[in-house]
Amino acid sequence: MEDKEIIKALECCTSEEGAKCSKCPYNDYCGALDNKMLNDTLDLINRQKAELDKYAQEQHALMIEKDELFDIAEKQKAEIERLTINMNAFGLGMKREKERADRNLDNLKAVLDERANHSEAVEEFEEEIWRRDEALASIIWYNRHKEWLLDLADQLEAADGSYINPIDVSEWHTEKHCIWMLLVGMYGDWGTSIRGGWIEKTKECAEYIRKLCRDDDEEIEEGEDD
Repeated sequence: MEDKEIIKALECCTSEEGAKCSKCPYNDYCGALDNKMLNDTLDLINRQKAELDKYAQEQHALMIEKDELFDIAEKQKAEIERLTINMNAFGLGMKREKERADRNLDNLKAVLDERANHSEAVEEFEEEIWRRDEALASIIWYNRHKEWLLDLADQLEAADGSYINPIDVSEWHTEKHCIWMLLVGMYGDWGTSIRGGWIEKTKECAEYIRKLCRDDDEEIEEGEDD
């Protein structure tokens, strides 16, 4: 019998109006075979109970899986929050790092600009020195100061710390005296009177004098150090 037929037979036997055997699927088995309906009913009950047990186990497994998935979701949520915090911190760190890099770049640009300005100033200063030396060399040549200056250079190179002053009192306020004052200002000390003075850096002064007293066809190299 099918399950629906067993249920129909039970309904016929338990009707409040009395048994309806003519409609019972087990009508042909009544009497000696009454146990068949009971056995089939028991079998139906056992099968349905087995299915219920199976469904209960599946539901229990689903509940466990649900709890596991919930735990996983909670962990993922916590991980997302942690990553969000880290990314926000990383973004803030990157922002600060960019600001620091921008400051360093601005400082570097300022240093480079300062060096460029300094380089230009140095070039201008070297050009001014070159023009000064050219002018002084022309004065020395045209006004015939070469001889006494070269003699002074020899004395300076041979100097052993002794006092050297090539200017006589009668030569004060002359062009020769002015040249001497210039050399003392550059390589020595005037002491208590600008009319006298002495050379301290004798070797350097002698070298400078020889540079100024070059031959006619020579030129002072522009930018050359004193």
